[in-house]
Amino acid sequence: MELRIKTYGLPVAVDVWLHSENFQEVEIYAKHPTYINTCYTQRVVKFKGNHHVKLLLPFSHEKGVIVVARNNKTKKSTVKIARYQLSHLETKISVLPKDNKYLFEFINHAIDFCSRASFLPAGNYNSKNIRITYVDSLKVKNDEGKMVQSTSPARVNSHTKIIEVSKAFFKNRTIAGRFAVVCHEFAHVYMNNVASSEFEADKNAAMIYLGLGFPRADLITVWADIYSAFDTKQNRQRMERYMSYVKSYDKL
Repeated sequence: MELRIKTYGLPVAVDVWLHSENFQEVEIYAKHPTYINTCYTQRVVKFKGNHHVKLLLPFSHEKGVIVVARNNKTKKSTVKIARYQLSHLETKISVLPKDNKYLFEFINHAIDFCSRASFLPAGNYNSKNIRITYVDSLKVKNDEGKMVQSTSPARVNSHTKIIEVSKAFFKNRTIAGRFAVVCHEFAHVYMNNVASSEFEADKNAAMIYLGLGFPRADLITVWADIYSAFDTKQNRQRMERYMSYVKSYDKL
């Protein structure tokens, strides 16, 4: 089932009440009204009867969004949207560093890029100061010195400050998930006290992402996917510290 909702491009929370006669796995998401394969945020829930889902949309198209609910196994709209309600989206923009002269330029540029990443060709996408290079996939040198495909979603050059993004990783992610990734790369060179610190970049990225009101679920999903490709004891510990920080964010 699809439902067109007028958000007028404003930051909103969309409460959606679902109903299903049968127990099923349901995919619910908000998508761009015209861009192909462009989903702002997504949830997968299993239930029978009634179920409530809240979708957080700090950014959306000026004409609104389309909320879709369907059976995740058959891709059919066998679940009903009983009703919905729009409300003001609570944010923590006040916690964002006001003295960072690149932050808000980055936010605007990154949101635009992430909104179109499903169909953009490989190439350079630059604002005045923020440079993003979109590649089909990232390459790294293996132990033999040969260039091979990397499973990393993105990286940043500490000298040029160019953010490289993998199209292979981004094409099927939500806008929220994509934004979380580029926030991490931006943090390395524009926010960190120690540029090479991964955990400091994790925390600074979460501060931007959650401060703007983006949903935790997309952040946790994309971070879990990234860490699963680099499953080490050190990364597991880093992931635990990161999840603890994300869960406690509202108390900061």
